[in-house]
Amino acid sequence: MLGQRLATAAIGGPLLLALVVIGGVPLVVVTALAAAYGSHELRAMLRRAGYAPSGLVMIPLSAALPLLAWDGWAALEPLVLGLAVVCTLALALARGGRWSAPDWAFTLAGPLLVGGLLRLLVALRLRSDGLWWLLAVVLGTWISDTAAYTAGRLFGRHLLAPTISPKKTVEGLVGSLVATPLALVLLALLVPVVGVRSPMSAPAALGAGLLLALAATLGDLAESLIKRQCGVKDSGAVFPGHGGLLDRVDSLLFAGVAGYGVALVVR
Repeated sequence: MLGQRLATAAIGGPLLLALVVIGGVPLVVVTALAAAYGSHELRAMLRRAGYAPSGLVMIPLSAALPLLAWDGWAALEPLVLGLAVVCTLALALARGGRWSAPDWAFTLAGPLLVGGLLRLLVALRLRSDGLWWLLAVVLGTWISDTAAYTAGRLFGRHLLAPTISPKKTVEGLVGSLVATPLALVLLALLVPVVGVRSPMSAPAALGAGLLLALAATLGDLAESLIKRQCGVKDSGAVFPGHGGLLDRVDSLLFAGVAGYGVALVVR
């Protein structure tokens, strides 16, 4: 299992960083495909729990939201969301009592969780200083997860949320809160060397790192809650040794919200 995890990380990590650097159409298209597949995984988990959200709405809507971040397409977003609501409630009417309120509610909420939050990563990269911000979010999330895992394995004694994720520890969270801000400070200091302008000073990067670490931890716990309530261990098996797509991006989804919010304030 460890070998599979290392092999997957060795291949996936550089590919993800290359996609961040390239940006543009490749990033938008891959993010839309990831949103569609993540929504598929979420629907499968919900079905395991006895719900019946509509894939006809969930998957296309989740894929559409990152695409709508592209220049000139944002004006279509209210129309797309409106059509999704109309189609969902039309399906509810057509199915009558066979489709419960949670079913159509999950049909709309699922794409907002997956596609809506992934959309923020695309919007972040499309900024003039977007390369730095998306690197900060992606690398910060990776550092946060790695530091939390390492500190938890070495020093973990106190459970952080035992009813939700029995392996998360307070010591792991502390490790994340220490390592992530330091990583963002290093990024702010080093990227000018390779020609990428940093929009933040070192002290500001320190604060942003704390927010990213907290957001990443919250995202991890949120997906653990969903999996526990659906009675599944992993969201899928697309990544050998790592589980499903949602298992890999859960921290990133919430960290993207924090990163986008900080970017708006800094501007």
